[in-house]
Amino acid sequence: MDLYEEVVTYNASVGMAGGNGTVASSGEVAIGLAMEKALEEMIYYPAHSSRIFMDALLVGATLACFFAFAWLFFKRIFEDYEVRNVAGQALFSLVFALSCNMFELIIFEILDILDRNSRWWNWKIDLYVMMALLIVFIPFYMAYLFLSNYTQYESQTLALSTMLYGMFLALFYKIGEPFPIITGRPHAWLALEHGLSRVGVIGVSTFGVLSGVGAVY
Repeated sequence: MDLYEEVVTYNASVGMAGGNGTVASSGEVAIGLAMEKALEEMIYYPAHSSRIFMDALLVGATLACFFAFAWLFFKRIFEDYEVRNVAGQALFSLVFALSCNMFELIIFEILDILDRNSRWWNWKIDLYVMMALLIVFIPFYMAYLFLSNYTQYESQTLALSTMLYGMFLALFYKIGEPFPIITGRPHAWLALEHGLSRVGVIGVSTFGVLSGVGAVY
């Protein structure tokens, strides 16, 4: 029985036994236990570990191809403009590559390609890296680029960028409080669920507003 089957079986058994609060907390425990067992299998079963390693190489190779394509595409579309920001080009390429890699993992899930545990770990890694880029690195770098035009010293730019990013982070988490994003179970302040739910709500709302404005005008 693999990782997904254990989680589903455990949650089904808990769901038959208890209420909603028990199901939510027990579900998290089940996922944690299943992930620990998957790690043990990687350590104690070399054949299984080598298969996951080969799957990771395949996903890494496709990720590198997506990154290279995005890098060349960025240079192509901005070749007539004075855009020489290597960090911005790298961030764009990385976000594009991670997005394509997540879409690739969805296709692999449908076609049952790669080991299920491999798909699970690669999906989790993509999510964490994507959330770190969208919530931490890109907003901070945008603040840094904006303030660098009005400051003279590097230390001053970094200090003001940190302050501006702190304001953004507080607003980012505050704006999600009116929405029923996470209910029924407690999460840590830096949990993935908080960032993922807020990015989803803000992203969908922004696309809806832009689509409506575009349709009218």
